[in-house]
Amino acid sequence: MEGRFMKKITKNELTLNSIKATQFNEFDLYQLADISYEHGSPWQIHVFKNDLVLAYVDYLVLHDEHQLIGFIGYRQIFEEIEVTNIVIHPTFKKQGLAQLLLTSLVETVENAEMIHLEVRVSNRQGIQLYEKNGFKEIGIRPNYYQNPYEDAKLMQLEINQEKSEINV
Repeated sequence: MEGRFMKKITKNELTLNSIKATQFNEFDLYQLADISYEHGSPWQIHVFKNDLVLAYVDYLVLHDEHQLIGFIGYRQIFEEIEVTNIVIHPTFKKQGLAQLLLTSLVETVENAEMIHLEVRVSNRQGIQLYEKNGFKEIGIRPNYYQNPYEDAKLMQLEINQEKSEINV
């Protein structure tokens, strides 16, 4: 996975690539997550740091010359992808960048057949994005999230036949 993906985005002169090919690190991920999530970052810095050393984990980061604008974190174990975070800086929300990250993930991963994730049941925008892209609800995890406690909706996308059909 390391550094093989890079995409120049014309919108706002942004670049999208693996965090492993950039100067960004766990502190940047944490700071962006902390200001972007309604209840602050769900992960501490050490969790991001531990993630970044694992061969099966990557973060596609969207950035300009100076700052991190967004990222999608994921783990790939064999044919399954688990999305751990999708984060967009508050200033850049509602510009289609979360869609860009999700689409780029589907285009980037190799040998994957399924993507799954959890999303807060109150996160209507996230749920709409995932449903628009073919994710289906497969269950609920009661009280999965803390601060505040909230259920998680489990969603899944089979990408072996959907890969070419995801909305761009």
